[in-house]
Amino acid sequence: MIYLYLALLLVPAGAIFVWGKLVSQFSVKTWIVYRNTGIIGGPVHEMAHAIACLLFGLRIRKLALFAPDAITGQLGYVEFSYSPFSLRNSIGLLVQGIAPLLAGGAIAVISLGTSYDQSLPDQGLVPLVVWIGAVATGSVTAIVDLGTGSLQGFALALLVLVISMHAIPSTADTALGLKGFAIIAVAFGGLIFLLQMIPFQGEGVAMAFIIKAADLGTRYLEIGMWHALNGAVTVVTLSVVASLVLILLPAFFFHLKSFWDGARGHV
Repeated sequence: MIYLYLALLLVPAGAIFVWGKLVSQFSVKTWIVYRNTGIIGGPVHEMAHAIACLLFGLRIRKLALFAPDAITGQLGYVEFSYSPFSLRNSIGLLVQGIAPLLAGGAIAVISLGTSYDQSLPDQGLVPLVVWIGAVATGSVTAIVDLGTGSLQGFALALLVLVISMHAIPSTADTALGLKGFAIIAVAFGGLIFLLQMIPFQGEGVAMAFIIKAADLGTRYLEIGMWHALNGAVTVVTLSVVASLVLILLPAFFFHLKSFWDGARGHV
């Protein structure tokens, strides 16, 4: 289950970081498109952070749903304070790090109707890779079908693409999420150690109850994280599609037009 959370946090951030570098090298218009689409996607991203803060008791000090900064590249921010000694705050750090990804994934999967298209994969790396490929392929097929079905479908598909492009956790989000993950890991490690050290009266019954409850909780948490990973893969896929449609193709035609105008000027 640990690798599921790390996949939710690191894989999308790494994939979009590399893709973003390629896009920024290709087109000088990247920031303009990113800022303009951020009028919609930015507030969704920051509201996801803010809701996670409210749910887990993180005190919000400053909130800007849309405040684009060309120097830092950020479109908005949520500044908050927390106590590292509060388990609730620590869980909040962990959740808020991937909150935009969860929100964007939920919006995308519900809009496309792909929440139950793929069953959970078997154990092992190969089934996982095949499953990720199937989710990505299904997401592309679903967004194309939605966008070409009707005018309303086209508008909804464009909205989903814009939200997905801005749903990827930032570097700061990833760092805070990992900090929360580290605190929770230490806390639960200490709890398990204490449980092993404390003698129980009627140990068999008590430990059987604890183990059964832990197994049940772990089962449902793992299923939830698989669905979250489904949304994350969908968001990453649609973010790449959005960058292709909204940035790379316009940039290609812009450069083609510049080349054509330059060629005509030399005739």
